[in-house]
Amino acid sequence: MIHQLQRGPGRGRSFVKRIYVPRILGLGFGAFPVGSVLYELNYTTPVWLLMLFCALIWPHIAYIVGLRAKYPYNAEFRNLLFDAAIVGFWIAMMGFNLVPSLLLLSANGLNNISAGGVKFYLKGWGATLIGMCLAFLIIEPFIYLDSSQLSIMICIPLVLIYPLLVGFVTFRLSIKLMEERQHALVLSKTDALSQLNNRGHWESLVLKKFDAGKATNEKPALLMIDIDHFKRINDTHGHLAGDKVLICFAQAMKNFFHGTNAELGRYGGEEFGVLLPDTDPMSAKQVAEAFCRYLAKQELSICTELDIKLTVSIGIALLTPNMQDFSQWIDIADQALYKAKDNGRNQVCLAKQDNRHFIATAVSS
Repeated sequence: MIHQLQRGPGRGRSFVKRIYVPRILGLGFGAFPVGSVLYELNYTTPVWLLMLFCALIWPHIAYIVGLRAKYPYNAEFRNLLFDAAIVGFWIAMMGFNLVPSLLLLSANGLNNISAGGVKFYLKGWGATLIGMCLAFLIIEPFIYLDSSQLSIMICIPLVLIYPLLVGFVTFRLSIKLMEERQHALVLSKTDALSQLNNRGHWESLVLKKFDAGKATNEKPALLMIDIDHFKRINDTHGHLAGDKVLICFAQAMKNFFHGTNAELGRYGGEEFGVLLPDTDPMSAKQVAEAFCRYLAKQELSICTELDIKLTVSIGIALLTPNMQDFSQWIDIADQALYKAKDNGRNQVCLAKQDNRHFIATAVSS
C-alpha cells in the first residue's frame, strides 16, 4: 500500500506523479455529471467557473504543490483530502442528487482507501463533510434527489472507466513496492563495498550447508582468505586506495569463482570467505592454490597504479563429523588462515581431518 512508503524529505515524488493522471481524469470525468445537474438547477456563471477550476486547474496545482513540497508524500495526502472536500462541496451544490452523488462518493472513497487504507478513507469522509459545510456558506441547504436520464447516462463513462484506472494505478504501485522490497532484501544481504554476501548472510549460508552436510555426510569446505599486508596498503596509500583494492580483489574473486556453486562473502576488513560444495581436501587445496596463482597473474588496475603485488593467505577446513556447530567450522578455517600467515603469508594452509593439525604450503607462481 502507498502508506507503507517512507515519508522523509524529498520522498514521495513518484507518488505525486502516479496520482496526477488519475486526478485529471477523475475530476475531469466527474465534471460532466456535476455539470448536468448544475445545468438543470440553472446555476449562474461564477458557479460554473468554480466547477471548471476544480476540474481543469486544480489537478495541475496539486501536482506542482506536491512536487515542490519538502515532504511530497505528505503534501499529496493533503491534496487527496482537498479532493475529498471538493467532492463534498459539489454534492451539496447538487442538492445531493442521488446518482451523481453516489458515483462521486464511490470514486473518491475508492481512491482514498487504495491510497491510505481504512484510516485515510475515514479521514476522507471528514474532508467531504467539511466540503459540504463550505457549500452551505454559499447556498441554502436543499435536497434534489431525482437524477435525470441525462445525468445517469453521463455517469456511465465514469462508472466504467474510473475503477479500472484506480485498479491499474494500484497494481503498478504494488509491483513497484514489490521491486523495492526485493531490492531492500538484496541490500540487506550484500556488503556495500565489495558487493559480495555480507558476513551475516554468508554465515547463514554456512549454517545451512553445515546442517545439510551433517544430514547427508557431504564434505563441503570453507576457505578463509586474507589479503597479505593490507594494513601497509592503508597506511601507505590511504583508506580510499585500500577500499579500491578491496573492490578490485572482490571482483577478481567473482571472476575466478564464476560459474561454480561457491558462495562468496566478505567476512570483515580484508578477510573473505568462500564456501565450496562437496569436495575433498586435495581438491579444496588445489582450488585455493589456483586462486592464488590466478590473482598473481591479474593486472588489477589499482595495484598497478600503486605499484603493489597483491597476495593472499588462505586457510581451509572441511566439514568433519566431530564439529559441534558451524561457528567451530569457521573458527578452524580461521586457525588455518592464521597458520598460513604465521608461516610467511602467500600460503595455503589445510586443516587436517582431526582439525588440530595443519599443513601449510607456499604458493608457487
